[in-house]
Amino acid sequence: MRIIIISSTLIILGISACTKYPEGPAFSLRTKTNRVAGVWHIHKYEIDGVDSLQHMGFETHEYVFGSSSCDRTFYGRNCTNCAGPGSEWSFSTIDKKLLINLLYIPATSPFSYSVNSTAGITYDSWEIMRLKNKEMILESYSDVSNSTIRITLVKENNKRPCE
Repeated sequence: MRIIIISSTLIILGISACTKYPEGPAFSLRTKTNRVAGVWHIHKYEIDGVDSLQHMGFETHEYVFGSSSCDRTFYGRNCTNCAGPGSEWSFSTIDKKLLINLLYIPATSPFSYSVNSTAGITYDSWEIMRLKNKEMILESYSDVSNSTIRITLVKENNKRPCE
């Protein structure tokens, strides 16, 4: 009985120590693609820890992250120039940090702060701080404004937008 209790405790500690995201979750039954796919709205928009959602005018913006059956499209609703035709999202890992890259984001988008360019492709790269089924927190640093931008998105529903 002691062996079972000790083994269970070690397994639980091992799972909780191996988190992909700095703010969790430690374990999920859904894939990261399934957790991202859906319709999201911006719940919080912080610049250097200061809530700037209403100041920036993003409180009504919605973003649709398509799944692989939609070629991982990304577009905005209830806003102008949120994401244009051909916008896509993808995962990448740099320095063991799980990132989400958003391609072809216009300058007026809340996601247009950390622009990178590789082989003529412009994309915004955001570190995934938390990726739960109905909550996603993204963070990026802007070299232009020397500030950290943190976006908390909340999923409206679990329906996949293109399936």
